[in-house]
Amino acid sequence: MSTLKVDSLVEKTSGNGVHIAGHVIQVIQNTTTGGVDNSTAQTYVDAISVTILPNSSSSKFLVNFTGCYDTKTSERQAYFRIVRTIGGSSSVVSGNDTTLGSAYNSGGRQISNMHLQYLDSPNSTNSITYSLQFAPWGSYNIECNAQGTRSVATAQEIAQ
Repeated sequence: MSTLKVDSLVEKTSGNGVHIAGHVIQVIQNTTTGGVDNSTAQTYVDAISVTILPNSSSSKFLVNFTGCYDTKTSERQAYFRIVRTIGGSSSVVSGNDTTLGSAYNSGGRQISNMHLQYLDSPNSTNSITYSLQFAPWGSYNIECNAQGTRSVATAQEIAQ
């Protein structure tokens, strides 16, 4: 059995880096406190986005969204999904086009927590934007980043 001992690893070509499979290469985070309202039934709007420039086309991306939303009144549902945009082309990556998850409020106005996570393999070195979108089920108002709360979007590039 051989043993390799080193004091440091230095990349041969500047900017290419040393990427070990399974390790996080970079982390990008975005936060927002501004409320985003949506009152158009089953029409999705962006709540928060995060943009990351991949180091390698073989990388995977772990995307996390956390925040709060306000159903404003009782018996309201909010639906959430994650959309990936590369070079102006967008696609829903979190599941089908209608719902990823929903929250139901039956007790009057209520601010609720929301957390979504997705592992993506986009096979691209172009800039990637991941957006959290939300929509009300009916024609009533839903607010993300409600009442001055903060939403956070985090994208981690993982070497393969």
